Amino acid sequence: MFTRTQPSPNTAGRPKGKLIHSVRCATPLLLLTTLALFLRIWGLDAGLTGKTTLGDEEQVVVRALRFGWGDLNPHWFLYPSLFMYIVFIFFGGFFAAGWAFGFFDSAKEFGLSFFAHPEMFYLIARTLSTLFGTGTIFLTYDITRRLTQNNLIALTSALFLAVSLFHIRESQSAKPDSAMIFFMMFSFYYTVKFWEDRRLRNAILAGATAGISISIKYPAGLILFPLLYVVFQHTIWSWSKRLMVS
Repeated sequence: MFTRTQPSPNTAGRPKGKLIHSVRCATPLLLLTTLALFLRIWGLDAGLTGKTTLGDEEQVVVRALRFGWGDLNPHWFLYPSLFMYIVFIFFGGFFAAGWAFGFFDSAKEFGLSFFAHPEMFYLIARTLSTLFGTGTIFLTYDITRRLTQNNLIALTSALFLAVSLFHIRESQSAKPDSAMIFFMMFSFYYTVKFWEDRRLRNAILAGATAGISISIKYPAGLILFPLLYVVFQHTIWSWSKRLMVS
């Protein structure tokens, strides 16, 4: 499943060359991330005018707002509740900024403004998904670079995700899919790190981020399989080493 590759000898042991190489890698990645963010912001307000049915987006936004009235039970479990809590916290940050600049006098006024300007709340929640989606581009690059030791392949894989119509659509929606994918990739990132250095800390972080992704949407449980594979592989390797020593 995983194969170890040696770093290119062209960059080994050359501090200046390594610095130049890092800058050359960072520049296209920054441009790629900017492109991904632009593609996800473009059309972020789609469907927020008129009488378009927003489906699960409405469920997420309305229930996140209801948390502000003191009832932290979403009373709806088609999705796990963590993403709704994250949206609620994001709403809280937006309110705090609006209150500081004099746009809102109270949390009650902020909550009631949903009835006059619901599109504002959908845009806030969609922006959160956009940030998760854009962050996934960087994780894709870094994971691929670690596995292949090839910057071009890593950039190519990140580019494919950046322009993926499916991923762009999910990153423009106030639903948990974009956040789920982000934390799944975070879990896989730590799984790869654990495979590289066998540090318990990385295995714990891989499990923790996998748990977060599952708490956002149930299908994320699939991300446990690569972690369990690497843990099993490490356990067999440790036992074999002990048997050889004894």
